[in-house]
Amino acid sequence: MTLIKDLKKCKNVYQVIYADPPWSYRGQVQRGGKDQDYSSSASEYYTTLPVDDLCKMGDDIKRLADPEGCLLYLWYSPPIMEDAIKVTEAWGFKHATTAFVWVKTKDGVNLQVNPGHYTMSSCEMVNVSKVRRVPKPRGARNIRQVVFAPRTQHSAKPLEVRERIKQMHPLQKKIELFSRFDQANATDPLFDDFGMDLGSVPWTP
Repeated sequence: MTLIKDLKKCKNVYQVIYADPPWSYRGQVQRGGKDQDYSSSASEYYTTLPVDDLCKMGDDIKRLADPEGCLLYLWYSPPIMEDAIKVTEAWGFKHATTAFVWVKTKDGVNLQVNPGHYTMSSCEMVNVSKVRRVPKPRGARNIRQVVFAPRTQHSAKPLEVRERIKQMHPLQKKIELFSRFDQANATDPLFDDFGMDLGSVPWTP
């Protein structure tokens, strides 16, 4: 694992990009019910970026993507699906499908239910998009889409998703963008990390 400290100066090329952008959710704040003492406003936990600023990262992301074939696995939640597609296209990728659906649980069985504007929400998604074609050689072809895993600290995503991506693309060079937890990739020489919480230089337009 290599910590990429300055994205603009990165000379590496990757076949897989795994990203959990610091979505601003247009400044919306959502709080738990009477028995859930928390706020889900991302800006209370880390610096967020408006969609337009995420889109402006396009030139830097395009330099990271292998022109012969690269996949983007992008986290988003259902209310900002349009923003996710907008960012995907600005980064030079063509949307393919929903790769993973994280169903949040309390104990691995019971659903973790969160407030929503229409229905109570329990999931987040990972879209997969591509540049040119799927990198070869391919790994596992029987990976499940749905992941049942407990919600832990704010914005932390289940390690199972990253492990499934590694099974699908075991030989490809990979990078996680906006990473906040380096221990998961520390022993994987094919998985680099970029993230402000890891000591990287904050990205600016």
